[in-house]
Amino acid sequence: MKDTISNNEHTISLEVLEELNNQLHTFQENYSQISDSLFFDIKDVIEITGWSKKTVEDLFNHPMFPCTDLGKRKLVLKTAFIKFFSDRRCRDDENRWKYVS
Repeated sequence: MKDTISNNEHTISLEVLEELNNQLHTFQENYSQISDSLFFDIKDVIEITGWSKKTVEDLFNHPMFPCTDLGKRKLVLKTAFIKFFSDRRCRDDENRWKYVS
């Protein structure tokens, strides 16, 4: 029998709990690495979202995305990034970010 933790309504195996704990630890490490600046760059957004480099580059090149060019770097203010993804974007909306082909 597997080790489990349960309360009246939920049961979770220790393996699942350990995996969730590992994921939380990874998120905390990633956040601490990028939390010191006011901006996210492409690399930061890749780490945050888990998206491919091409997808994130397409996002940064989309006219609706609030990024700025600083020399050869593309940056987005953290608060603008959060606000951009706080607004609901439906597939049929013209304001929705989608891949640029």
